[in-house]
Amino acid sequence: MATAARSKTASRSRSRKPAAPAAPEPQEAVPADVPILDFDTETPQRTPMKINGKVYEIKRMGDYGIEEQHVIAAHSSEFDTLWATRPEDLKKKEQQRMIYLLDELAGKATFAPAEVIALLNAEQKKDVIQVFISRPLQNLQRTIGTVVTQMVEGAMEARNGSTLET
Repeated sequence: MATAARSKTASRSRSRKPAAPAAPEPQEAVPADVPILDFDTETPQRTPMKINGKVYEIKRMGDYGIEEQHVIAAHSSEFDTLWATRPEDLKKKEQQRMIYLLDELAGKATFAPAEVIALLNAEQKKDVIQVFISRPLQNLQRTIGTVVTQMVEGAMEARNGSTLET
């Protein structure tokens, strides 16, 4: 009986995973030569738009979960490809798909009801979509730009003691 109890205890202790290392304390400053991603967790203000005198907000990509963001990004890419194609080079099915994607993306991009979105022409819908899609890209570009600038400055400083500002 004691052997059975000991073997259960031994197998339980063997099956436990080691504790994760403790997270380091947050730092106020980072050495200048270390690139850093700088995030702001405050929710940015939504872009307003006015349709026939009523104001609606354009959604943010963050209003959707990661799976839906992926679908929206894929649809946006497909739409951009079709939009960039000369109209005479599009087959009938491709034209229909482009119109479907335009309507679908415009509907996902704003809090305006579908009947209000239906009042917009294709160019207006495309403008709404561009604002909706471009904001996350602008944030990504800003983040990448910051990291690249920090890396270049660090390399220049290490090489000859100068920075981009000098």
